Amino acid sequence: MNANGRARPGHFAGAGYQTTGAGVAGAADVRKVPVWRTFVLTFRDVSTVLYAMPLKVLIAAVIQALTMIALSYFGGSDPAVRNWPLEIVVTVICTFGTLPYAIAIYRLILLGEIVPGYVFDIRDPRLMALFQYSILLMIPVWIVWWLGLSILGLTVGEGFAVTMLVSLIVGTASVLLFPAIAIDRPMTLLKAAFALKGNYLRVAFLAIAIFVSVPAAVFLVLVIISIVLVPVMGQKELQDAFTLLNVPLTILIVFVLQTLFVILGAHLLLMLDRPEIPWSQRRA
Repeated sequence: MNANGRARPGHFAGAGYQTTGAGVAGAADVRKVPVWRTFVLTFRDVSTVLYAMPLKVLIAAVIQALTMIALSYFGGSDPAVRNWPLEIVVTVICTFGTLPYAIAIYRLILLGEIVPGYVFDIRDPRLMALFQYSILLMIPVWIVWWLGLSILGLTVGEGFAVTMLVSLIVGTASVLLFPAIAIDRPMTLLKAAFALKGNYLRVAFLAIAIFVSVPAAVFLVLVIISIVLVPVMGQKELQDAFTLLNVPLTILIVFVLQTLFVILGAHLLLMLDRPEIPWSQRRA
């Protein structure tokens, strides 16, 4: 951390990219997202976020945990007994509650700026614009989720799979919108979708890879722990211990994924639609 409150420049995404050209608006400069490098840098910058703003991480994690506990209470496997209105209300509250965290990450990665405090200011145009777009983009996901369970009779697992597909399509199309708004760069949903140009499948693949890798890593760790502890504790006792860890681990996975997708959006904006200020100046 330097004297003016900005994190050290070497920690940020821009140090890993070499880009040239006039930006996505230029027809001659259609950049291809480097999939592996972007994947690695996205995971690397989780440590950047933890180092730069641990209190914000903790607050956002608590909000996410309370939301998931509430949703598990209002939800269920039977659509007839699900409290759909309360599920939506809780999701909206969680979305609003975690947006300051997302804005802070975007500004940290893109501008090297440490946003002070964890403030819910409805007069903040960034916060309200992000909130409005978040609700707008969640509407088709909610509709698909409700139709799948209540009208089409899908199981929770089938409904989740269909909903994730819709979320992937919507999220990929809008991935540049949120970081752009967070750093006050003019951007519309349509412009954000077109700014991806030939990278739509690459971005979708990155999102899927991140989505799969986190629970896979947790599963691998649990397998290793099982191999080590089964001779000591016994299989039944270890299974009971893992059952107790089910909810905390699920909350952890969801929160880490949320953080990774925010970081990914910042990297993609930096790569595909750079702000006018050169990176060398923004990270000084």
